[in-house]
This record gives sequence, structure tokens and C-alpha cells, in this order.
Amino acid sequence: TQYPFILISPQLKSSYGTWPANYVMEVINYVKTKLRIDESRIYLTGLSLGGFGVWTTAGAYPGEFAAIVPICSGGSSLSKACGVAAEDLPVWAFHGDKDGTVSYTVSTKMVNAINACTPKPSPLAKVTLYPGLGHVIWDKVYKESNANDWMLTFKNGSASTTPTPPPPT
Repeated sequence: TQYPFILISPQLKSSYGTWPANYVMEVINYVKTKLRIDESRIYLTGLSLGGFGVWTTAGAYPGEFAAIVPICSGGSSLSKACGVAAEDLPVWAFHGDKDGTVSYTVSTKMVNAINACTPKPSPLAKVTLYPGLGHVIWDKVYKESNANDWMLTFKNGSASTTPTPPPPT
């Protein structure tokens, strides 16, 4: 009851190897046909390879999401950064600065690329680096940060994503 949303956690088909953006959108579009979905409040988050899927999907379909939270994300979509910025898609990335699986620079480079675009996104993309932590930070992000509440403050509007108050708890 604390979070009034539907959580969908697709599994990556082993034949893919990485998250194709169209596959993620197929899952989202399927769910839209089966459940009552507020299309202005679709959020995307994922960890590690799933974080790469967040960057890939948001890069290909930046206007579809109200906010994104990639966590210790492998891979990025630097060539799509300005598309994300142009849609004013709120981005909050997380990474451990001692991640031995995926360097934290993957997250910082993507956030910096988004913020370097003209015009600047509003809000600016941000990254939180956890000092001394490695790859397995997702519990800390979901339980100890306010990432879920942060996502819920955004609603995808017709021209830009604008903050809205979180729903009552």
C-alpha cells in the first residue's frame, strides 16, 4: 500500500544477451493491454545488465517514461543522451565507486553526456555514488534512498515531464 503502482520485472531471454529496447517496449505494451496503466506514470529502473536496458530503452523511447533510475548499470547509450535531455526525462543513476564488475564511470559519463546537451534537461540528470561500495548496491538504493518516492513525483506531460506531489500513503 505504500507504493500504489504495478511492478513488472521482465526476464531477459537468454538468446538476446543484452536488453533490446523494442523487447522492453513489447513487455510494457503487452501489460498496457491487460492492466489499468496510467501511461503518464511509467517509470523504468533496473540493475546491472538491467540498468543497461534502462539506458538503451530510455535512449530509444525517451518520451515514454516519467523518470528513470539505472543502478550499477552496465553499458550506456552516449549517442542517445541528447534525446533523453530533449525530452526532459528525469534521470537518477546510482553506482558504487568500488564496483569491480562495472566501473562507476559508465554512470557518470552517461549523466554528464545528458547534462552537456543543449538545451539542458530540466531537471538535470544526477548520479549518486556510494563510497566504498561495489556492484551489489540495489538493496541500498531501493530501501535507503528515496528513489521510489523521487520517481513518483514525476508525471510524463505532453511537452515535458513535470514534478507532481507523491500520492498519499
